Amino acid sequence: MVGGFVIAFSEVTITYAYKKFLRYLLPDDWAPESLVQFLSTDYKFAISFIILVVVLLVRPTGIFRGNS
Repeated sequence: MVGGFVIAFSEVTITYAYKKFLRYLLPDDWAPESLVQFLSTDYKFAISFIILVVVLLVRPTGIFRGNS
């Protein structure tokens, strides 16, 4: 359950268009004219795969420690 939340949250955070969000936070002079994204939405599957590989390399037994 936690793994699914981590993957979904990271996909949305990295591929979200922050234009409206920044318009509320920044002054009118600094408001962006176009979309502001870290990565395009085409990279959602790549983000999931990278997170999967990193977790398997760092914690091959899982996110939490279990009784072994």
